[in-house]
Amino acid sequence: MKRIVTIVVTSLFLIASTAALAAPGDSEAPPSTGAGGATPPADEPPAADKPPPDTTVPARDGGQLPGADDPFKPGPKKWPTVMYGLGASFMMNIVPQFMLGAFTEAAVNKKYSVYPWAAGIHFVRRKKLLDMTVRVMFGHYGIRDGNWLGANHDFSETDYTEFHNMNFLWADVTWTWHTKLAKNFYLAYGVGIGIGWVMGKVYTTPSLGCTSSNYSDTRACKPDLAVCDGRSCTRASLAGNLLREQEKSVPPVLPAINGHIGLRYDIFRHMSIKLDTGLFLPGFFFFQFSTTFFF
Repeated sequence: MKRIVTIVVTSLFLIASTAALAAPGDSEAPPSTGAGGATPPADEPPAADKPPPDTTVPARDGGQLPGADDPFKPGPKKWPTVMYGLGASFMMNIVPQFMLGAFTEAAVNKKYSVYPWAAGIHFVRRKKLLDMTVRVMFGHYGIRDGNWLGANHDFSETDYTEFHNMNFLWADVTWTWHTKLAKNFYLAYGVGIGIGWVMGKVYTTPSLGCTSSNYSDTRACKPDLAVCDGRSCTRASLAGNLLREQEKSVPPVLPAINGHIGLRYDIFRHMSIKLDTGLFLPGFFFFQFSTTFFF
């Protein structure tokens, strides 16, 4: 009986001691330690009160951050892949004396060359570095009246030839490729083909007393009864000549073919200018200046 009492008393004492240790406020809980047993600083704020970490990427070279462009500032405008334009051209054609000499025995004089000019409008379709140009041109072929003789003919067959209002109206399509040389500056080269209408009339009257040495002097080599000053004869004095006739061999239609090379400069987005040279038939050498406005 005494042993049972001793066990009960001992048990009650253990229960009372455990309750005293677990009671709140009776003793301060020991401070917790962090990883490795280190004690956190006393002035460190709770984790919930810490500001979020700064993840801002610093600007490079003190400039604006990448991708932080002003949304209200317009970016650079890109030129469209295909553009269309209207423009005008002026051409000076040159048929040199050596070219005339390939087809004639006599052509006014030994130094004579033909300098026809032409002007017109064009439409351009530009796709990247290729221009397709459709143009309509009017050319004035101011060929001089004088003694003319075809190649491989005798000088006794020389005719005094009159060219009345000789003009050439044509339309063609030209393809021009470009190689960029510098900003807004290009090398241009291409070919074109078209068809044209020969305007005007040609009259011939046989000349008398002509040789290879005097055919350029219309006082020595001229039609009968013609009034001449050594350089040309008056058309009025030739009008009544019975041997005067209209030339029927002049073709009414001729092809218009060109091959060209030149330079193009874009003044700004909507305007280009170009200077070309090359070959043009009917004719020979040509120089051309053109300007185009794109919309």
